[in-house]
Parts: sequence; C-alpha cells; structure tokens
Amino acid sequence: MSWTPGDILITLDDDAVFDPVVTARIDTPDGPVWVMAEVLRSGPTLRLHGLHLHGTGPNSLGVTKLRWLIQVVMETIDVDEIIVGGATRTTGANRGRRSGQQRFQRKGHPSSP
Repeated sequence: MSWTPGDILITLDDDAVFDPVVTARIDTPDGPVWVMAEVLRSGPTLRLHGLHLHGTGPNSLGVTKLRWLIQVVMETIDVDEIIVGGATRTTGANRGRRSGQQRFQRKGHPSSP
C-alpha cells in the first residue's frame, strides 16, 4: 500500500472551525476520515492537541494505514513533523484515558532518522 498526496483530499469544515480548533474531512482511497484538534503550526512542525479521529467504523484505518495517512498529510501540507496529543477517549478500549504524545517525522526528509 502506498498513498500519495494525490490520493487524498483535505477539506476544512468552515462551520466547525473555532480558532484554534479545526475540524477537517480527509478523503482517502479507503473512505473518509474526520479529524478535530487544536492546531498550532510552528515552522516545520504541526502540533495537534486533543486530537479526535473518526473513520468509517471501528479500526477502519488500522496502524499501517494511519501511518501512511500521516506521511501523506505531512507531504500535502509541507511539514517535517506532526506531534499529536490525543483527547480523552470517550468510547472503546481504555475509555476515559488520555493518550500520550506521539511524534511523527516525515520520511525521506533530511530531519528524519
């Protein structure tokens, strides 16, 4: 599997954007993904605080597809890394738990390992 920036479309939901919270729909070859987070861009870094992510069903993305999506989003919006701080889980495993911070670096970029 290899998605490219041409395979996805990112659309901001203008009716659900309340600075600094952004809501967007990301259309992928496997269906839409909705995201909501407080967004802060500082140079080549995008920080997403309180991230909520919703696919077409339980585990509709999976870890591999999610990592591909993150890489394609970094290419599309031209950032070197995305730092994600998840929101408190409202459903599923570990309900009520806030996930830790995750850092994703753009592959094939000078700043990646």
